Amino acid sequence: LSCVNAESGLMLSPEEVKQCSPITHVAAIQQLIRTTGCELWIVVGEFDSPQFIAQSFHFCKRVSQNMKHESELVHFVKVDNKDHFTVAEELYDTEYQISKILEGMIQKHVEASSR
Repeated sequence: LSCVNAESGLMLSPEEVKQCSPITHVAAIQQLIRTTGCELWIVVGEFDSPQFIAQSFHFCKRVSQNMKHESELVHFVKVDNKDHFTVAEELYDTEYQISKILEGMIQKHVEASSR
């Protein structure tokens, strides 16, 4: 987000840019994963900018740091032939790779809740 010119339509102050950045919230996200066992999936598209992909991968690595076995709950996926807009647009397709991941997460939660 810091690569976007705050004056070009977003109208964010430097402090707002910092607060919107997921990297600012790594400790809180780690705590959430530790206490709930929830999974974190960072998904990018092959056609996303190299900067976006690198930042997303760095974020994934930062969240995974010092997580012991919980690091298995943090995932990074790069989807072929997509950008992050088309990744989201295709979630309606039940055969889509990311839709299947979401379905699996929901199924695990339902099974755990019924125990």
